[in-house]
Amino acid sequence: LFKTISSSLDNLVILYAPSYGESAPEKVSKKILKKHLSISVCGLLHLSKAWVELKKDQPLSVIVLTYGMTKIIGTEEINPCNATLSAAQVMAQENRAFRFTVVDLNPEEQPQSNQDFVSELLSRALSVQRDKRFAVLIYRNGYQWAQTYVPIQAKKGKNLLKNKGVYLFTGGLGGIALACC
Repeated sequence: LFKTISSSLDNLVILYAPSYGESAPEKVSKKILKKHLSISVCGLLHLSKAWVELKKDQPLSVIVLTYGMTKIIGTEEINPCNATLSAAQVMAQENRAFRFTVVDLNPEEQPQSNQDFVSELLSRALSVQRDKRFAVLIYRNGYQWAQTYVPIQAKKGKNLLKNKGVYLFTGGLGGIALACC
């Protein structure tokens, strides 16, 4: 698809809604979960891979529309089939060209029937992408909730490690385990 329309891909914004509108299954079996994850998460991975192969470092904005991903007010049904949040977050960290806004809606409120709301939602999602490479917007009962990070001041505490003790620190490539040593 990207190759076919490659001449008009500058400033492309993709609205990715792989499972929005489907009701959450009563019981999530391994087979159902695998099917939904292959559509939502793997679809997002294939989309990003195709973009990188064609456009390299040109920016790509993706608005991931989902539901039942986050429990905010306590009454929502969580749907594990909509696990695109983590994939989008990692992709935005690994490729500076990607900008993801994950929008979690409550399908019980039927937001798709309100054209003004949909228009406002897209506008907000795009404005967030100007400032951040990754953002989460959650809508419940007419309110918008946004995930934010606030720096904290680490307090000096008692060192729980024994002098000349033996410890195993493991980790990825982030450097935290090395800093602990």
